[in-house]
Amino acid sequence: MPNPENIKPVKKGDPGRNPNGRPKGSLNRSTIVRKFLATGAVLPKDMFQKLAEVFPKVKEKLTAEELITLAQIARASKGDTHAYKALMDSAYGAPKQEIELERQIVPGIIEM
Repeated sequence: MPNPENIKPVKKGDPGRNPNGRPKGSLNRSTIVRKFLATGAVLPKDMFQKLAEVFPKVKEKLTAEELITLAQIARASKGDTHAYKALMDSAYGAPKQEIELERQIVPGIIEM
C-alpha cells in the first residue's frame, strides 16, 4: 500500500525533488554525441595508406562518425552479422515489420 505522504503533489513555494533543475547552458546528451561525431581526426600514415588501397577516395582527415563507420564496415566484412545489419539499416532503413492476427473460432469454446 503506498504511503499517502509520498503521493501528495508539491505545493507552490516548497522545494521540489530537483529545485534547481538542469543548469542553464548545459548540453543535451544527443547534442554532445553529435558534436563528438563531427570532430575531426588525422589518420596515421600507415592506416591512411591501408585505407586508401581499399577506399581510394578516403581523406587523410576523417570525422569520428566516418571512423566509426569504417570500423563497422571492417567488422561486417569479417563476418559480424550485427555490424552488417546496422550498416544496412543505416543505409536503407530498417525493414518495417507487420504482424497480422486472425481471429479463429474454435468449436466448443464460448466467446464472451
